[in-house]
Amino acid sequence: MDNTDQTDAGKEKTSVSFQELAAILPEKIRTDRVNLMADVLTFYQTLLAEWQEWIDEQQEDLKKTHEGRLTCHARTASKDTMKPLFKKLHKNQLSMDLLYALSSIAQLIQERKYVQANKAYLQMAIGNAPWPIGVAAVGIHERSSRDRLSAPHQQAHVLNDEVTRKWVQMIKRFITFCQRIRPPFDPKEAMG
Repeated sequence: MDNTDQTDAGKEKTSVSFQELAAILPEKIRTDRVNLMADVLTFYQTLLAEWQEWIDEQQEDLKKTHEGRLTCHARTASKDTMKPLFKKLHKNQLSMDLLYALSSIAQLIQERKYVQANKAYLQMAIGNAPWPIGVAAVGIHERSSRDRLSAPHQQAHVLNDEVTRKWVQMIKRFITFCQRIRPPFDPKEAMG
């Protein structure tokens, strides 16, 4: 397979099934970052291909409902949306924090822990930095948490960039899709 096939989301056909995927271990970020990027790339390409196969099997039933048409449209839009992420993963240019977040989400999806995967997704998408909403200082009283707004250890959200925002939203769709076709072992791990 040449390099253009690996990065082109339109040709995401992989010879690996979901069951054959290697276990995604976020701890590998310290020891084997390149292979972790390759594993994450293969994981999300496989999900994209599996989503298309599922749509092809359900095609007639999906066309009859509004929700089904939206699902087909979301999958079609996902091809182009995921290309920038796939290129970054293929070229080993994804930042460490995003790689860790994506690998954590992949690991939780593999374990069918969708509630935890959703929490990891939210952590990646909006981060844990407090958002300065409201009036910060009025009169003589200052807001009690004002000092935490500029703390250096807090991660801001990654949704500043339009391209990144789109593929981050696709990760949420992957979580939802996986829950639909592979229900969790424990009902407590299902998202509402």
